[in-house]
Amino acid sequence: MTTTMELLLTQQHGGVAIRSYTSLLDQVLLALEELDRVAVPGRASRPEWAVRDVSTVGGQLRLLLSPRTLPRARSEETLAQAGSALVAGVLALSQEPEIPVLFSETTVMRIDAVGNRIGRGGVAGVGLTSLNGVRSATAYVSDAVQRNAAEAVEPATVAYSSLVGKLDVISARRERRRIGLLTEAGRPVLCDVQRVPRETILEAFEQQVIASGKLRRNSRGQPVRLDVDAIEAAPGAEPVTARDLLGAAPELTAGLSAGDYMAVVRGR
Repeated sequence: MTTTMELLLTQQHGGVAIRSYTSLLDQVLLALEELDRVAVPGRASRPEWAVRDVSTVGGQLRLLLSPRTLPRARSEETLAQAGSALVAGVLALSQEPEIPVLFSETTVMRIDAVGNRIGRGGVAGVGLTSLNGVRSATAYVSDAVQRNAAEAVEPATVAYSSLVGKLDVISARRERRRIGLLTEAGRPVLCDVQRVPRETILEAFEQQVIASGKLRRNSRGQPVRLDVDAIEAAPGAEPVTARDLLGAAPELTAGLSAGDYMAVVRGR
């Protein structure tokens, strides 16, 4: 099985502007990276996605995306999960204003950002297809997808609450890392951890915890974002110290010191 994504760009007269082309590619890449981190959390090796082929078919620009190399200790089955989840998520958003499986608030907003490019810069439409062994249905980023994506991340209620899950990095871009709580529901909840001591966060990484704070839920009752003010180990979780974690997952901090890393996480 070959892990491949197909990105279809329907062009307006004059072709797709370079700025629109690169912006769309970047949003799709970021979504794939975020979904991979949720599908295979922790210290797994991450794929570097590449454009393997570009062609024009009947007014559509067709791009084939796949990992440049197979990361060590990763099967093609696990690498295929991100692309399959991306397509399934867009298809789900075409029907309901709910956060799809494996999607965080950030990933949903990326789909909306893709839709915002349609009608501008020579882009008339965007479609995504998974080619992982069997060709999936093509998921088009339609007006309905955008409406449902916006509603899915719009807070309908805000209340103090607690969630149980595993704390991990769900987006590892150097300039803006994002921390999330991976819950049993299969959808990561974005966490604002600015009010939590640095040592507590480091000790909680990749651990099952109870996180408490101001929780925003959408109109379907799904948790969207948690402003964390307290973290404690979940019952039955093994205690882990910050010393145990130092150097254990260097890709989490991309070479930054613990202090510098937390400064980036908190937007300083």
